[in-house]
Amino acid sequence: MVASFGKEDIKYIGKDIRFIKTAMPSFKPRAAFWVSSGIYLFFYLLFIALFVVFSFLFRRYRQRMQDVAFIKTRRASKVAQKRLKVALQMLEQNKNAQFFEEIHKAIWGYVSDKLNIPLASLNLDNACEKLTEQGIDTEKIATFRSIVETCEYARFAPMAEHSQMTDVFEKTFSLIEDLEDKLKRK
Repeated sequence: MVASFGKEDIKYIGKDIRFIKTAMPSFKPRAAFWVSSGIYLFFYLLFIALFVVFSFLFRRYRQRMQDVAFIKTRRASKVAQKRLKVALQMLEQNKNAQFFEEIHKAIWGYVSDKLNIPLASLNLDNACEKLTEQGIDTEKIATFRSIVETCEYARFAPMAEHSQMTDVFEKTFSLIEDLEDKLKRK
């Protein structure tokens, strides 16, 4: 037994079913996805390039820090400046022997580290020869020789005056600065 369809039932069905559209639909593109934008691509490539550059620089830095001769050469001036500060304190306290010992250590340490001369083979002639090979003029080499000879003489026969000590300090300071400028360019 089939029940008859009422008017309300038909209206309900009419709202429930959508009619087939015969016209062509018009699709509108949505906003482009942010990954495919040019700005995103630019920053992505920039990040990759920076990563490659920094990894190359870090690898180069690690290799250089493993090279003992490079580190000594690079830090020679700083070590010499520290020794000169100690020598200046000894000068102010009128401690002649310690003053000349610090000046001697500063100049020898600087030349040894800067020119990669082992301390076992470091002597005045060898150091002067290496300085000549590096293109240092003879006036600077003569100043170096006189400072070393003065320090060695004063360490073992202390009779230096305060003015002589000040002169040796100033000569040593200016010589190290001049050598640093000349050797840094090479």
